[in-house]
Amino acid sequence: MNKQPTCKRTTNKPNITHEGVEYSINNSGNRNLTLFTSQLHKLISQLTATNQKWGRVLMIRFDLHLPYETPDNKIMTTFRNKLFKKLKRRYSLDEIGFAWAREQHNDSKGLHYHWVILLNANVVRHPANIVPLIHQTFFHPVGGFTAHFEPQHYKLIDSIDSLHDAVFWASYLAKTRGKGYRAKMTHDFATSRIKLN
Repeated sequence: MNKQPTCKRTTNKPNITHEGVEYSINNSGNRNLTLFTSQLHKLISQLTATNQKWGRVLMIRFDLHLPYETPDNKIMTTFRNKLFKKLKRRYSLDEIGFAWAREQHNDSKGLHYHWVILLNANVVRHPANIVPLIHQTFFHPVGGFTAHFEPQHYKLIDSIDSLHDAVFWASYLAKTRGKGYRAKMTHDFATSRIKLN
């Protein structure tokens, strides 16, 4: 799949200001990553909106790997709809926040998606039952559809400090590296659109 050109604004700075608040972002140190600013703002908007709305947010971070290239993100839409339907039914949730980033590299990683889901932590306090649900939902009998979780794959957002930590941790999804390998009308990034009432 050819890489599509992009004219989006990027940053190499260690922080970004969103609605008058400065946040540290994960593009410093040895990685020296470049991040898309529009994706950062969308991500921070969802983190702050869910935090203000619920007071306590359970953020779960994971990666989904596919065994082949796809021209679009229909697999992610199907996965999200199935997973969220299960979560809403099991926990009686009204809303679920999310962000995902589509990436592809010229190495063994192939096509994969970085995910963050945001849950009302007053209702869902721990991801122990969520992780197997994600594995089950993404499973495909042809094989090669895998969900990967780091040892530390979740955070509780219940304070200003933990919100800033979450922004830093999740900002990795906005990195430019690996993006652009897609069909022209296919997106590299998507988020929920949760707003305060």
